Amino acid sequence: MLAPMTGRVLVVVAAALVVVGVVVVVTAPPQSFGWFASAPLASGARVGLAPPVVLGGRQLLGLAAVVVGLVVAGAALGHRLGRRRPR
Repeated sequence: MLAPMTGRVLVVVAAALVVVGVVVVVTAPPQSFGWFASAPLASGARVGLAPPVVLGGRQLLGLAAVVVGLVVAGAALGHRLGRRRPR
């Protein structure tokens, strides 16, 4: 069983992981994607969907930090809410 202070520390660490992960994802430089299927049409009409999103190493690391932070926060809060109260 986790001590009450340990649960609070876990929630704070999880929140910090989520914030740091979001900051890393937002501030990471965009990745270039140099492959193309065809030249643009002469009329200038755009056909197709938006360009693909390419994630770099920093962005993947930031997303992993966000996921780990959310899992730890969920586990700590679930443990805290599901714990039996002493009578």
